[in-house]
Amino acid sequence: MVKLYQYEDAIINYSKALEVEPNSETVWNNKGWVLEKISNYEEAMNCYNKALEIKPDFENATNNKNRLFEKLFIIKLKRYAKKYTV
Repeated sequence: MVKLYQYEDAIINYSKALEVEPNSETVWNNKGWVLEKISNYEEAMNCYNKALEIKPDFENATNNKNRLFEKLFIIKLKRYAKKYTV
């Protein structure tokens, strides 16, 4: 299992890579994936959107974005069910 600090290091490294190559859809996508893993969903979605802005037909970013939408929908459903379950 990857430790939290490894994810944080990855985020730092992807951010540095984006300073050099800000139009890399792959780096934006990968940074989003790492952010999603540490439950930073808003920033992850921003990264996926940036990757798709650069390359609209980028399948990996499309798949990651769709998976994140599904994950967020399930989280909301569980919260709703918990709130209204007797």
